[in-house]
Amino acid sequence: MMRTDAPENDIASTYTMADALFSACFLNACLRHSDIVEIACFSPVVNTRGAIFVHPDGILKRTTYYTFYLYANYLKDYIVPTLTTVERLEHGEQSTGVLDIILSSDEAGKGYK
Repeated sequence: MMRTDAPENDIASTYTMADALFSACFLNACLRHSDIVEIACFSPVVNTRGAIFVHPDGILKRTTYYTFYLYANYLKDYIVPTLTTVERLEHGEQSTGVLDIILSSDEAGKGYK
């Protein structure tokens, strides 16, 4: 069993906007395919690469914390199918859209105000 106060749990990595965007894209993919994705988990939440880093002087909310904050507080109960046409970034044989979106609404069909 690993001790939770072990030094290797205190990884104070620098998180960037790229980490926050990656998290959002992952969540969007799960939500877009929520008809077949029954559960998705984020672990760990605190320290060791978590969204929150706790240290003797307080806490640090990493960039991924804000991604999860937005999804937890502004996402509605229903995912609305969307069709977008966007510019694509290309690298060799692979490409991806420059915009990754989902649309959510409540039961009445209203989104966030």
